[in-house]
Amino acid sequence: MILRLSQEVLNTIKGDKSLQTGDISKVMALVDSKIMPNVDFRRMTAAATGPASRRATPASSSCRTRFQEPAGAHLRRRAVMSR
Repeated sequence: MILRLSQEVLNTIKGDKSLQTGDISKVMALVDSKIMPNVDFRRMTAAATGPASRRATPASSSCRTRFQEPAGAHLRRRAVMSR
């Protein structure tokens, strides 16, 4: 999946001059359409917190959704900065 997704993103960038020049709105749209649907924040959080994730309360579990949007914004910024 990672190889396929990487190839898709790279092919999209290679075929679009505005992405190559760093058009922020295009980069953000690409990240939102290709990368974000494939990121599982619940699983990433569980992996990061280890066994403690199994003991999470419903209140702390709901906090994950608050971090999903900022994490998406971070991924978009990283995509722009890495060009």
